[in-house]
Amino acid sequence: MNRTVNTFLIGILLLTSFISIYVGFNMPITFLRCTGEYLPYKEEIFLGLGLLVFIIVLRKAIRRWMGIRIVSRTHKFKWTQQ
Repeated sequence: MNRTVNTFLIGILLLTSFISIYVGFNMPITFLRCTGEYLPYKEEIFLGLGLLVFIIVLRKAIRRWMGIRIVSRTHKFKWTQQ
């Protein structure tokens, strides 16, 4: 599952970087017939992609800290009781 989430996250980050390059350098987008400056809904696109990346990274961080917290409680494991 970690590999799937990382692949999905890399795909979203690549998409966001390509869009930011088009908008930042004001490059023409031929299939939309506009330039990066006049891209419709660009604020909403960046907001949506940014929130999606934030939610995925926050979920990964919470799961990591929960795993560390569970493993640090060694007194609850049966193999530590003698």
